[in-house]
Amino acid sequence: MKKIINLILCTCAIFAVVTHSCNAAIMPRKQYQANVQSKRLSKGTTIKLQMMDPASTVDSTQGDMFQAMLVEDKIADGTMILPKGTIFRGTIDKVVPSKRLSRGAVLYLSLDHVVTPTGRQVPVQTGLMSNGIVLTTDGGIKAGGNYGYALQKNWETATNIMGNCIDWGVDVGDKALWGWPKYLTIPVGSAAGVVGGFVYYIGDAVVDLFKKGGDVTFHQGSIIDFILTDSVDVPVH
Repeated sequence: MKKIINLILCTCAIFAVVTHSCNAAIMPRKQYQANVQSKRLSKGTTIKLQMMDPASTVDSTQGDMFQAMLVEDKIADGTMILPKGTIFRGTIDKVVPSKRLSRGAVLYLSLDHVVTPTGRQVPVQTGLMSNGIVLTTDGGIKAGGNYGYALQKNWETATNIMGNCIDWGVDVGDKALWGWPKYLTIPVGSAAGVVGGFVYYIGDAVVDLFKKGGDVTFHQGSIIDFILTDSVDVPVH
């Protein structure tokens, strides 16, 4: 008798589960639709950012994070997409330290995402613009210079030394009585300029063989220009 009762109870339980499953399959589920509207910033849009964190080839290491703030409003089709002050976050991708022979350091950085006014984090693809900075062929920020560049700057300084000495000879000669001494002071100034310029050029060329190049440094508040390399859809509601 007890077995019969248990069998009846099990049968009823199975029937109830099957009935519930069928009803659930037949009854349509309520559909929820997100009321999200987005606006597109097209590829090629410039993004001018002010650094909130410093970044340099001296203190930064690969993987360090940084934040930057949008300097100007971004508007498209009359709609405010990203207001001034919007936060972008990025990463230090690579740091190449400065080397001997006056070879400058290189800093690689990229933006990861933007924090939209709705609080969402939207990934962005960007590149750097060479507005006031020197870029390498693979997109790094270069301190600028190498040994050839150092020699060029040395030559410019040497020629300035020679020119200043010649000007001195002319100026001193013109101020003397009747101006005739300039025929003596100009050759003297020229000779002094050639010797001084040559000594400076050779001496500094030797120093530059052992001197390291410059470093890349962006202080807090520095401005960097980026450009979108792919379009990004920004939620505005």
